[in-house]
Amino acid sequence: ISWGFPSPYLGQEKMGSGVSFGKLAGLSETELKQSFEKWDSDKSGTIDETELGPMLEDFGLLTGTESEMASRMEDLFKTVLPDADTNGDGKIDFKEFKLFVKIAAEKEKNKGKTKPAAKGRDSKALSDDTERLRKETAEKKAKEKAEQAAKLAQQNKEMKQRLAEAKKQGRDSKVLSKEQEQERKAKEEERVAAMKKHNQDMKNHAKNLKEGVEAQVGRDAKSLDANTEAARQKAAADSEKAKERQAKEMAEHAKNLKEGVEAQVGRDAKSLDANTEAARQKAAADSEKAKERQAKEMAELAKNLKAGVEAQVGRDDKGILTPIVPGSIP
Repeated sequence: ISWGFPSPYLGQEKMGSGVSFGKLAGLSETELKQSFEKWDSDKSGTIDETELGPMLEDFGLLTGTESEMASRMEDLFKTVLPDADTNGDGKIDFKEFKLFVKIAAEKEKNKGKTKPAAKGRDSKALSDDTERLRKETAEKKAKEKAEQAAKLAQQNKEMKQRLAEAKKQGRDSKVLSKEQEQERKAKEEERVAAMKKHNQDMKNHAKNLKEGVEAQVGRDAKSLDANTEAARQKAAADSEKAKERQAKEMAEHAKNLKEGVEAQVGRDAKSLDANTEAARQKAAADSEKAKERQAKEMAELAKNLKAGVEAQVGRDDKGILTPIVPGSIP
């Protein structure tokens, strides 16, 4: 069962001063139910046995130091709880809680009166050693639970003290102790310092990155380094040679075409027969197609050369240049 701190002083104001289990037993079932439900935080109908500590502290039945409260709870866990937890599941439902209060009130009333010690329910079937071991185990378990219950009761007490102080100072229930205020302030200072350091690191990183780029580039994209400039000049020279070679090929092709036509015709263009005229027209059409194809190839070559140079150079001054090895451009 998870537990949280309910409103402070629940039930205590109804019991007045000189609180006791007798007065607690005198509360109405509705009042007991209201207090029980405030500690049944998950609405399961049960509370953990250790939660009896802060609940009894709320009623004013646990006082003193944490050690003193642990001693008080240990006595209750040894002498009262075993009879109240009827199913022995380590949980307390409302019916068992009422029984717990009733038994504790009777024990409180009979305090000082001698009473014959009662053995366990199955003590007749147990040897003395087994009975002793069972008793030691039960006492150890009761002590551990009592310490846990006292710790919860102490935390509950401290919480109520902070709430009371907050109310006195006119602040809400979220008020922090001096230690918490100092801790929160220290954490905030650490957060601010970490944020400033992060910002400074980012600035230094940006500065180093910029310097690295500038060292690599050395100048903007319009002023190429020696290797890139040489590559661009070589690409321009190769383009010029390709143009000259293609122009020469076109001239040679035209010459051969003309000679072929003249050999076939044997006379001037004004006296061509029908077949020769058709051949001449076809040759002219082929020549025109050849020119168009070569012009297209020239445009494609120029486009590829330009793309190669731009890819090597980079478009703006933020790009890092990678030197081009002469002769790498086709």
